[in-house]
Amino acid sequence: MTARALALAAALGVPSAALAGAQGNPADAQTLIERNIGLTSAPLTLAQLRSRIGATSEKAREVKNVQVPGQVDRVVVLAGAGVEVEAYAPASGPVLVQRITVTGGKKKLPAGLVIGKSRLDDVYAAIGEDAETTTGPGGAFARKFYTLERNASALLWFDAKERLAGVEWRFEGD
Repeated sequence: MTARALALAAALGVPSAALAGAQGNPADAQTLIERNIGLTSAPLTLAQLRSRIGATSEKAREVKNVQVPGQVDRVVVLAGAGVEVEAYAPASGPVLVQRITVTGGKKKLPAGLVIGKSRLDDVYAAIGEDAETTTGPGGAFARKFYTLERNASALLWFDAKERLAGVEWRFEGD
């Protein structure tokens, strides 16, 4: 089903589960989100996260730790070639990745998906169609998949030729 047809179906209120084509297994979307680009499978320090994404820029803001009175932590945004990661960085210990955005570069995506090459139909074949139709950056057609617990999501958006333009994973914190 084309992006235009999906957008029309969404505008008419047709639930994504009722659309033609394979729905996929909800576990496929779960796996896509859990695997992301490998940044949430094991605890990472801020230095390890910088290294993993090849960070070329970094921005940070201080935040009060609500669980430890008087402790000030940081929310850090790291950017590298085609990837941006936002993480909660406590005063010590591993970071908590909150957002990963991939728009290019050579980051390997799960399910064999490739930025700029995978088509909308490839996404459906890999992880199904059971997702919300929404908009991505710049108003691009997008599909949003959730974990079974709905505590994390993956937003996949497409260019005008229905090729994957980017993926953004979001993870809820404690």
